[in-house]
Amino acid sequence: MKKPILTICVMIFTIIVISNNAWGENVFYDNIENNFTEQPTINVQPSDTLTVTIGTDDTYDWNFPYFYWWRNGLSEIIYMSEEIIEQGVSTGLLTELILYYDNNCALPEQNIAIWVGETAFSSPPEEWISAEELTLVYEGIINIPLWEGELHLPFNESYSYNGGNLVIMIHRPWHYTYGGNLCFYYTNTPDYPNRAIYNYSDIIEFDPFDPPLGSYYLSWVPNTTLIFTTENNGSKDYTVGNPNSEIAHLSNNYPNPFNPITQIKLSVYYDSHIKIDIYNIRGQLVKNLIDEQISTGVHNINWDSTNNKNDKVSSGIYFYNLKIEGKNSITKKMVLVE
Repeated sequence: MKKPILTICVMIFTIIVISNNAWGENVFYDNIENNFTEQPTINVQPSDTLTVTIGTDDTYDWNFPYFYWWRNGLSEIIYMSEEIIEQGVSTGLLTELILYYDNNCALPEQNIAIWVGETAFSSPPEEWISAEELTLVYEGIINIPLWEGELHLPFNESYSYNGGNLVIMIHRPWHYTYGGNLCFYYTNTPDYPNRAIYNYSDIIEFDPFDPPLGSYYLSWVPNTTLIFTTENNGSKDYTVGNPNSEIAHLSNNYPNPFNPITQIKLSVYYDSHIKIDIYNIRGQLVKNLIDEQISTGVHNINWDSTNNKNDKVSSGIYFYNLKIEGKNSITKKMVLVE
């Protein structure tokens, strides 16, 4: 008689499990202290997509870049063009953003807004790049399940990426509900100092179009996956996934800091028209170093701290920008000292 009783118990247990799975979302949010892990959503990307992942460390600490612990928060991250190009993307439609988190409480119905743009800067100049200079790609409500997971943010409007340093601003609008230990995974990037900026408050309501002064810089990036598509929207000739997209590599200048001469190493993989320009911290053109057809090979290019008029420039932060065939754009920072 023991075997039939055991069979009946197993059947009852199976029915309970199936019922809970069918109503998993309600059970999950109504009983958030239950030892229950929501099954992850499997997102299958179309064949014409390419993913770019920036940041792979398993470090996690706090709310950045989405500050649920505070009533509102604002963050801005710059993803370098070379980080994107080296993974096979030179231009294309950016359609989705994925962040990685660890969370000890369910966070349903959270407001979020995301702006995207491009810049020649490797860190936000004058503290922020305003939302006025960017494109609103996502505005809506998200649900962040319990425990470790992926936060998928498919854009309301795709962004036409053109090969520059990518700027992403994330805003948690003012909300009276806050708290919870939402931690995002991040990677320290000492080669790209001050690449991110943030602020949060329970008192001041932030405006992305007039970002707050006195904000805080970070030299690390939240682990991020960018989803691009090769689909042409009719306005540009996209080349996502082109195996020849990395035509040249721009190394860090040496020495850096420097005075008065620094050397920039350029590795060209295919004969191409190369342009390298120097910009000041205001984004103004200082000097054009080269603008010509360059042959395959390694080229060392010197800058002697002069502008296009051959006048000596003052000490400070400068940026050198590489363009290949007028399309790909890589920007790096250097410091001229007295």
